[in-house]
Amino acid sequence: MIDEKKAKAKAKAKEKKEFESWCKDVLDKSSYLVEGIKDPLQMPPEFRNYEFTGSLRPAVVTKQVTVPDHIPKPDYADTSIPVSEQAARGNHMVDVHTGDEVEGMRLAGRLGREVLDIAARYLRVGVTGDEIDRIVHAASIERNCYPSPLNYYKFPKSVCVSPNEVICHGIPDMRPVADGDIINLDVTVYVEYKGKRYHGDLNETFLCGQCDEESI
Repeated sequence: MIDEKKAKAKAKAKEKKEFESWCKDVLDKSSYLVEGIKDPLQMPPEFRNYEFTGSLRPAVVTKQVTVPDHIPKPDYADTSIPVSEQAARGNHMVDVHTGDEVEGMRLAGRLGREVLDIAARYLRVGVTGDEIDRIVHAASIERNCYPSPLNYYKFPKSVCVSPNEVICHGIPDMRPVADGDIINLDVTVYVEYKGKRYHGDLNETFLCGQCDEESI
């Protein structure tokens, strides 16, 4: 019994080390995105006259990245306009999915869950929304998925990171997660399965550090 516990603890420690190494490698390879930024907390000029309702302030948003050519892409990947979605507006027919279509939906949901779990595992006090975005982008590409938020109506990032009073669809920036933050991560992936393509859309809210009872 003791040997079994030791083996499990050893395997867990090894897996943790591998995850941390993977995250470091991802951030090292994408570090060019933050090079030369002198003040990461500088407010973008478009917000300077905005009337904020809370203490949260936007920070620097790094430039938008690209997706490798071999990854299947939605119709808005290049233009930012979801043509198929717009064409479907007003159509009140409910599609009934069967067989491979159901399996495609399951695949999209499973891969999306994997990516969200990776982002959640990396999320902690001190990391930035930009770092979470880079982690999500890499995890999506590794699974041959397109990160659905990217360039959807010109959304510049691969995940939505919404802290505190940001209700939803927050743009990841260089603001570090603070102790007591309540963070929502919204992950969606786009995957091809047997000639058809599917979005898997998930989100989850996390308490970071010591959150006070009033906020919860």
